[in-house]
Amino acid sequence: MSGLQGDREVQLLCEQMERELGLLIPETVDTSPDVVFHYTTNAGLLGILSTKCVRATHYGYLNDPTELTAGEQLAIGLLDEAKRKYDNDSPEAFLLDSMILNFKMLCPSVWAPPYLTCFSKHDDSLSQWRAYGGNGNGYALGFAIVPSDQQDPQQPFNAAAAQCIYDDTALSNRMAVVVDKIAEVFAKYAQTYGPLIKSPEAAGEMTAGPICIGIRRLVGLALRHKAAAYADEEEWRVVAMLREAPSKNPVEFSLSAAGLSPFIEISFAPPPSSLELKKIVIGPSLDQDRRERVVHLMLQRYGFDSVKVAKSAIPYRGP
Repeated sequence: MSGLQGDREVQLLCEQMERELGLLIPETVDTSPDVVFHYTTNAGLLGILSTKCVRATHYGYLNDPTELTAGEQLAIGLLDEAKRKYDNDSPEAFLLDSMILNFKMLCPSVWAPPYLTCFSKHDDSLSQWRAYGGNGNGYALGFAIVPSDQQDPQQPFNAAAAQCIYDDTALSNRMAVVVDKIAEVFAKYAQTYGPLIKSPEAAGEMTAGPICIGIRRLVGLALRHKAAAYADEEEWRVVAMLREAPSKNPVEFSLSAAGLSPFIEISFAPPPSSLELKKIVIGPSLDQDRRERVVHLMLQRYGFDSVKVAKSAIPYRGP
C-alpha cells in the first residue's frame, strides 16, 4: 500500500470512528433553570453592576481546588479499568492507553484551566446568605445563562452552563456509560483494522479524531464534579474556557485575605453576552427597605430598569 493510500485509509477510518462515537455519546448539554442566583456582598453588588460583569475564578483558587481534578481522576480510573480487560499488545488496549495518555495531557487542569462562576438554583437560601451573601446583609443576583451558541463569538472564551454532581458514584456511573461506548467502538474497529490502528501513521489522526471526541465527553462530565459537603447549594456554574489565541489576554488578578487569585470577567450587558441579569433579591438582615431603595437607584444608574427587585422572606437578623 502506497503512503498516500495508507494516509487516506487512516483518515477515512478515523472519520468513521469519530462519527460513530459522536452519535453514541452526544455532548452533555445542561438546560439551566430560567434564573439562577449568585449571592454576593454590598461590595460585590456595586462591582457587578458598575462593570456589568461577573468574575469567574480560576478553578485552582476556589474553596475546593480539588473538585475538578477529582472528576478527572474518576475518568482516568475508568479508562484504565476498561484497558485492563484487553491484552496489553491488543489494538483495543493501544487505543485506550492512547486516550489515557492524551487525557492526562489535555485535561482542563493541565491544558486549559477553566474559570468558574457559581450560582444556586435557590433565590432565598439561608446557608447561601450566611456563606456568600454578607451574612444576610448582601444580595442574590438572578441571571439567565445564555446558551453557548447565542453568545458573542468574539469573546476570548467559550462559556457553558453545567449542573454540579455531588455524588461520586452517580458521576462515575455516567462516566462509565461513556467509557463503555468508547471501548465498544474501539473493539469493533480493532477486529478489522488492528494493524492500521497501531501504525505510526494513525497516531495523529486518532488523537485528533475519535480519541479527542472521547476526551471531550469525559471532560464535560469531570467539570461537573463537586464535593458532597456542598450539596445543599445545588450549584449551577458557568464554565469558561479560554480560546487558544485570544486577541487580548482577559486574565486579571484580585487580592484578598487568602492572597492573589486569577479571574476573568464575564459580561452580562450588552447582548450577545453569556448572562442576562433578571432579578435582585435583598438579603434578610435588617433595613431591607433602605437597601431596596439603593438597589433601585443603582439599577437606574447603570441601565437595568427592567430588572425585578424582591426581598428575602427569611426571618434572620444577621450579625
